[in-house]
Amino acid sequence: MAQMKTLPVFNLSDLSQEMLQQMEEEDTIKKIKKYIKNTKETECKRYDLYTSEAVAICKQSSPIDGILLAFTYGRAKGYRAAQNEYKRKKA
Repeated sequence: MAQMKTLPVFNLSDLSQEMLQQMEEEDTIKKIKKYIKNTKETECKRYDLYTSEAVAICKQSSPIDGILLAFTYGRAKGYRAAQNEYKRKKA
């Protein structure tokens, strides 16, 4: 007698939850990109993230550590850029 192959069983509610989560994540990414696009900033290469910095951040012990470090670093760079812009306008 030939063996019957079994097919994987999917729980539709789990699949729906996974699809909803993916849609929410895509929506969040769209919002982030829109926020960045709508932020008026002056072009200043001094405050860009350099490749060496990005590589070092990617080598953190966990992805979340790298992400948190990147956001904190970006916030610090943005703060310094704003301070320098203020000083230039004041002078």
